[in-house]
Amino acid sequence: MTQTTLAVVTVLIDNEIIAHKPNSVMVTLGVGERTVRTQVSGPNSVESIIAENAETRIGKFQLDLENTPRNIINIERIKSKGTVDAVIYGPGVTINYDGVALLNDPELSLSEDGDHTLEFGGAQGVAS
Repeated sequence: MTQTTLAVVTVLIDNEIIAHKPNSVMVTLGVGERTVRTQVSGPNSVESIIAENAETRIGKFQLDLENTPRNIINIERIKSKGTVDAVIYGPGVTINYDGVALLNDPELSLSEDGDHTLEFGGAQGVAS
């Protein structure tokens, strides 16, 4: 079975398509991190204990926007909303984030080759 990489994806924020730089979308679903510890009950009896860190169950994604007046206006609009719903989809997969916030205060590089990185975080991403 042939599969396609997710190099080109569509990003929707509150049902509006957000144009972004190719290959700039980075996703963390927020399923949480695990650690492994051990306990012993004798010299030949070692048991593994797997612990889940609920504090790391935070969905995140980021993308880069080109330096355009429309994108600067969109950044301000998104930031002022507080939280937004986002959908990222590409060939064979859709990732939904309900209630994420624009975390950073993007630096607006007002130059010919400037771009703006937007970092979102909040609810876990759900892939389907």
